[in-house]
Amino acid sequence: MLDFRPICLEDRAWIEPVMQAAAGHGSEFSFVNLYLWGDQRVASVDGTPVFLSNFSGSLTYPWPVGCRDLPGTLELQRQELEATHDREQLRRQGDIVTANLHAITRGQTLLRAEDFYDEDLREIEIPLKPNLSPQQNAARFYKDYARAKHAEQVLTQQIAQGEIEEAYLGGVLEELARAENERDLSEIRAELEAGGYVRPADRRKQVKQQPSKPMHFRSSDGFDIFVGRNNRQNDQLSLKTARRDDLWLHVQKFHGTHVIIACAGVQPPDGTITEAAELAAYYSEARESQNVPVDVTPARCLRKPNGAKPGMVVYDRYRTVLVTPDAALPARLRVE
Repeated sequence: MLDFRPICLEDRAWIEPVMQAAAGHGSEFSFVNLYLWGDQRVASVDGTPVFLSNFSGSLTYPWPVGCRDLPGTLELQRQELEATHDREQLRRQGDIVTANLHAITRGQTLLRAEDFYDEDLREIEIPLKPNLSPQQNAARFYKDYARAKHAEQVLTQQIAQGEIEEAYLGGVLEELARAENERDLSEIRAELEAGGYVRPADRRKQVKQQPSKPMHFRSSDGFDIFVGRNNRQNDQLSLKTARRDDLWLHVQKFHGTHVIIACAGVQPPDGTITEAAELAAYYSEARESQNVPVDVTPARCLRKPNGAKPGMVVYDRYRTVLVTPDAALPARLRVE
């Protein structure tokens, strides 16, 4: 478990740079406020501050955290979560200390006592805080046990949220890799600004541009195929522009874009579905792979959970086709 302690003024030198880097958290996430609140504690992991709120028990891993990236933060959280699984030992130590209060004096640093939780009643050594009374030492173990129990709940939630963030930001990186022009980059930046990931740019110095349209292709069978350029455009294309009976495609288990076959309920030939699937695979992380799985489902089967990140949808009815991306296909089918 991490060793948390109260925040002091001397911590400003190493904590404040991290606070300034974490611009997306807002003004309340600053060293001054953390210090003045008076109920925050801090621990250091390889120079990265991790904060614990005494009044709520919540852990905070600032993002970005200095030179650490989100995957590194997630790994740290997973290690902490794993450590909470040993909390039962803390409760047992508290019980043993409580049962031996008569044998402990203030200033004592170690208790040797019979472990009545052990079948063979072997002797156990329990470290004590010499500045605490026997009763306070026992209470410390129970408090650490309760904190670890609560931390398990909080960390489980934070890891789930962090994994969503990791998936989303991975998708943004994939978008950047396939951006075709300055307008594409500007729209991706606007998305990140809206999400609080980057500082807003000075719009007075920028020339206003018309929003881009999805890439437009036409299959060999004559069906229009539309491919989103970024997450916000994917939402518009899949959830608002597409008709309910149009077909939606996306690579399985890879970051990629949304693809729509405009068919309005007419079953397109297998060749069109294959070409659309190849486009979905080409405009994804799996561009250089073979036998890429691509899910196909009617647009009416898509839904966006409340609070979901841009570009994220869920679906439960689909079929999967396997394709190998053809680098020449986009140029051959491109309309605009």
